[in-house]
Amino acid sequence: MKQFLSLFSLLLVGASLAVSPVCQASATPLDDTENPSSLSRLPVKLQWIILEKLTPEEEGRVATDCNLWHQGAQEHLTAPLRLECDQMLYDVPTPFRDWSLLAANRALALTLDEDGFVFVPFGPYYFPEHSTALCDEDVAPFLSQLYEKAFSEKKEALSSQDLLCLKAVLPWSRVVVDLQKEGMKAKALNVLLDLKGNPSLIRFSQALTREIVQNTPHTLVLTNQELKHYQRRLKDLFGAHPDQCVHLVTEVPRNIVIRSPSFPSSEPIGCLALREGLLSGVRHLRVSNPHHEAALVGKFSLAPDLISLDIKDWSALRQVFEHFAEGGVSLVSFDPRGLTGVVKLDETFLHHATNLNDDSKKKIERFRKEVEERHTKTQKKRVG
Repeated sequence: MKQFLSLFSLLLVGASLAVSPVCQASATPLDDTENPSSLSRLPVKLQWIILEKLTPEEEGRVATDCNLWHQGAQEHLTAPLRLECDQMLYDVPTPFRDWSLLAANRALALTLDEDGFVFVPFGPYYFPEHSTALCDEDVAPFLSQLYEKAFSEKKEALSSQDLLCLKAVLPWSRVVVDLQKEGMKAKALNVLLDLKGNPSLIRFSQALTREIVQNTPHTLVLTNQELKHYQRRLKDLFGAHPDQCVHLVTEVPRNIVIRSPSFPSSEPIGCLALREGLLSGVRHLRVSNPHHEAALVGKFSLAPDLISLDIKDWSALRQVFEHFAEGGVSLVSFDPRGLTGVVKLDETFLHHATNLNDDSKKKIERFRKEVEERHTKTQKKRVG
């Protein structure tokens, strides 16, 4: 609190030296047209620098000072989410992903209220009340257009694997619309169709050659079945560029039934396993499971020279054992954002990854706390 007060006081004092009068905090925001606040007299860039120094919780206190502070704080909360949406195909992290869950969910609700729809980034976030997600039926008439937007390739008929990869890079099921407002689905679909294309995304095909991907880094999108069946061709592609990323999109049959507290349903589930050597030469890996059937993980072996691992979407996974990410001794960056369903985490999780950067260590620490909270809730439900 002292740090917040000293920072905020310093900013206000500095601003008041240049302009006056200054809005005073009140229960009812002042009319800025009659009594302009110091914020309104500052350049827009300086306003944003001030707001960047505040956490979302501190912005909530600042917003009570006057209308312009309130508007500035709201814009600062919604801007990262709008950027996440606009750059969905780039999957570029914004400050939103570092916010507390309370602040993040507040920003989601605020953006939904203002825009009528909101893109919910992957992570432990709740869909706002009175909202519903876009479904496959909603986007079905536009699949060819969306595929061309995503992969810069025209295709009239999409295979099941094409569709799976499209869902992974353009996750329309994370776009929710306000049920209380008319026409929001159409508005959200238009936004998807107008997204900025990402030329680095490239869909694997048997016609893809090393020459196409060796000069600039790409994100090569393929399924685990393609990984298994085209090993010889992929081995050459994986080493084409040192900064190339592989986005592995997984689909596994639901053929296992487990009766365990971690799996309350008796419905069949899927188990994903990656044998050693399949990802040889891959230095940057992203994993998605769009159909959410892989609730178990078998031996998940990584290449010894893998540098970064991003679990983008694996919400079905319930337990993570010691053999997860086996072999990733060179791992520097790890993002567990998509592991939102895990309720049990082995104590030796990533113990072999001794070179992780500070950002990854913070994410893992936060992830462990989230898992512990989910585990506690699961235990309470069992007792109840």
